[in-house]
This record gives sequence, structure tokens and C-alpha cells, in this order.
Amino acid sequence: LSGAWALLFPSLGEGVGFPALEAASCGCPVIAGGGSAMPEFMGEAALYTSGQAEDVANKLLELDGRPDLRESLREAGPKRAALFPWSATAEAHWGVYRSCLPGGGPEECDNSIGGPKR
Repeated sequence: LSGAWALLFPSLGEGVGFPALEAASCGCPVIAGGGSAMPEFMGEAALYTSGQAEDVANKLLELDGRPDLRESLREAGPKRAALFPWSATAEAHWGVYRSCLPGGGPEECDNSIGGPKR
């Protein structure tokens, strides 16, 4: 990804966009769906699209025509990605799993992740 021109990730229903974050961590400019959680997750380290074909094309042309924007995204990406270290992600996931084990947490597991009720 570090040598890619850009990552086009126009998902409109993404919760956490690990592919976008991984690309950004390598300094790859990201064009992401703006109708999902991506703007909150990626901040100013991505260019956002509505996901409509014409808007996607316009964002690609904008990125192509603005070397300053590409460079800005290349610089912002690794800084943004550093806010989400894999160790913290793994620990957060482990905490959810641990809470679902007998004696590991609340009376009920968080069913939003499909965990079993005890």
C-alpha cells in the first residue's frame, strides 16, 4: 500500500475501516465513504465521497489534480493511524470476549456483538 496512488474505500456502512486505516498508516491517500463512521474514524486523513458514481469519479479527479491534497493525506495518514494502535484494538476485543466468560464480567454479555446471555 505504501506505493499505491490511493485506496478507494467507498463503503457506506462501515463501522471500523481497517483497510482504510492500514492504507493511511503506510502514507497511502484514502478516499472513503462519508456516510458511515469513516469520517469519525479517519478524521482529516481521508477524502470523503457520497458513494455515488459521479461523486467517486469527482473525488478521484480531485485527488489526481491536486498534488498538495495527495501530499497532505500522505502526511496525515500515519499520524491518524498512530491513534489506533493494534495493541489497544486487541485489548478492547479481548475485554469483550472476557466479559462473556463465566465470572468474567457483567450479568449479561453485550448482545450487540452476538454474545450469549448467561
